[in-house]
Amino acid sequence: MKRVDQHGGSPAAAGRLRAPLMLALMLVAVAAFRIHTAQYSLWYDELASLEFAREPVARLWSSWMLRETNPPLFYTLLSGWIALVGQDDVAVRLLPIGIGMVGIGAAYGLGRAVGDAKAGLLAAALLSLSALGTDLSQQLRGYALAQLAVLLACTGMVLYLRRRTLGGLVLYGIATLIGLYTHTTVALFAGLAGVTMLWLLWSDRRAQARWLATNVAVLAGWGWWAMISVRQMTMPVTNIAWIATPYWRDAVAMTAQVYLPLYADRPGLTGTLLLAGLFGGWRCARYARRGARYGCSPS
Repeated sequence: MKRVDQHGGSPAAAGRLRAPLMLALMLVAVAAFRIHTAQYSLWYDELASLEFAREPVARLWSSWMLRETNPPLFYTLLSGWIALVGQDDVAVRLLPIGIGMVGIGAAYGLGRAVGDAKAGLLAAALLSLSALGTDLSQQLRGYALAQLAVLLACTGMVLYLRRRTLGGLVLYGIATLIGLYTHTTVALFAGLAGVTMLWLLWSDRRAQARWLATNVAVLAGWGWWAMISVRQMTMPVTNIAWIATPYWRDAVAMTAQVYLPLYADRPGLTGTLLLAGLFGGWRCARYARRGARYGCSPS
């Protein structure tokens, strides 16, 4: 006989509602904090976003965008947002802040897909408390949207890895395209995701074939902006020449600054911590692959 509490509901039902309620309270608190601390003037890149958003949408999706290294999706959304709320500094920042809130929800969904509701709440809390996450969600740039797209794409990957459903592939494909048309560097994520999933799906050739077909579709959908990027790099006077050549030492230091809980300025300690993180990730990936090989969840 099922237990019911004094209010007539079952403990299981109350448990199912607890995590969404905690997530909702978290989102309200984070939104209030980010809006309150976003009341400062727009800086140069944000003003550039406004200038591009004022252009006709048809121009944003044409070869006219050779002059801009960022894809047009965020500028298109910002154009519609300005039409609704105007161009006040705080009002326009509500768009990336709102996208950031959806991103926290996406982090919860990803954590829940990987583990359970507790893992989802932990992921949402970590993103909520992230200084970098707060900064990116307040900037009138496409960073929060790119972050949201990657979180949703990762959720699609997990769902496909565990259940082999078409929905997981569709979510990954749409989210990755959104990311690619928000920031060109999402191409790095797409490449790494493609290779990683091929390895995790190695024993299931049918699932591999579907994954490859999805990535071909994503590549085809991204083709227009990919060609714009290639043309930008081969122009006599390129507009991306200001990007410094990356070096491994700089990459390690930047990764440590973003992801390690305490920024380590000493290369030896930084390298050790990053290697430990990579080893832990490799072990988790092997665990996930073992679960995928037998057609079940690793949990």
